[in-house]
Amino acid sequence: FFLPLSKRSAMDNAEIWVDYPMQVNMECFELFLQGHSENSTCLLRSDREKWPKNVILQDTKDQMHIFSLIETIMASPGSLSQHAVVSLPPDMQATVINRYYALDVALVKEALGRQLSSRLRKDLESIGDRIHVSAKSCRRQYDNLRRVFKFVEDQKGNLVQAVVSTFLLEESLAKMYVLVCLMSYHRLNLDKRKLARCTAEEFLVSAEQILQHWLLCTWPSSASFGPCGDDDCGLDVNKALFQDLKDWKQMVFQDPKKQESIRNVMKSEFPDRPKLDQILRNLFQVGAGLSSSKEFHNLFETVLEKLVEPLRERSWQLADVQHMFSHLPVCLGGLPWLSEEQRLRFMPAVSKLVAVVQVMVQQLF
Repeated sequence: FFLPLSKRSAMDNAEIWVDYPMQVNMECFELFLQGHSENSTCLLRSDREKWPKNVILQDTKDQMHIFSLIETIMASPGSLSQHAVVSLPPDMQATVINRYYALDVALVKEALGRQLSSRLRKDLESIGDRIHVSAKSCRRQYDNLRRVFKFVEDQKGNLVQAVVSTFLLEESLAKMYVLVCLMSYHRLNLDKRKLARCTAEEFLVSAEQILQHWLLCTWPSSASFGPCGDDDCGLDVNKALFQDLKDWKQMVFQDPKKQESIRNVMKSEFPDRPKLDQILRNLFQVGAGLSSSKEFHNLFETVLEKLVEPLRERSWQLADVQHMFSHLPVCLGGLPWLSEEQRLRFMPAVSKLVAVVQVMVQQLF
């Protein structure tokens, strides 16, 4: 069992600190993270453990004192290894940090696409009641999200690795933070009844594709779109990419001969799928609208209405949808009227559009 963290002398009221590597009772720590008080933690432990009640009481007090000290350090997790008072073994440091920064999926869904503002923080108590998470736990998770968000805003390059290095989080957890920050930064609207059935995981899978393919700083510096500028945020989208998609749509759909050429190519590749040209038109309308912040804000709803629902109405199976999207860039890249200059400009953009939308359709289908 654990030695008491401190003892007081009855004679001089001096506080004596015992210098040893602290041990965190992870079960007790989980109760602390869930928002339990010292008293409720003692009661729960008394029901589960066979130690005398006075021993459990003393140990719980000591553990809660350790947790309070740890919490003051968690704004900068890297300082935990160098802290003069809180001395934890390295493996326990990693566990404590990742558990403190863990996110409840139910709370993540509530936060997705919403601005991480003081207004949201005021709503946490009612949100917690709805998702059965304590207000204290909700506030801790919100504050962690807000802290990481402010950090990510100033970063460029590999955002996930930046969060891993700075906050010492496991990569999967760091990625979740970056994806939540991405959706919050762009205010991606999920507040539609049609989207209510989707899970947080499904939205995050789509957001990961946006992170990989549409953000400005995920493109290599040698690409035609260029590296981040001084005024760019690591969460900014590639506006040049979106402009290319807008120009591509205008070039194709203002010329009936080009439309007919695409129609013939798609009929040849998918002979049993009539009216595929309307699906393609909708796809390129989605791409062309990305340059508008309002259209980007409603991206999930637009993909659902313009692509998922029409494909369902045509009785497409998910496997057929995947087949169509996976072959689309190759089909379009082989159009006979494309010049080499046009191919080099537009096909990378079209491929990036298809890569993201394909996954979104899969998640929403």
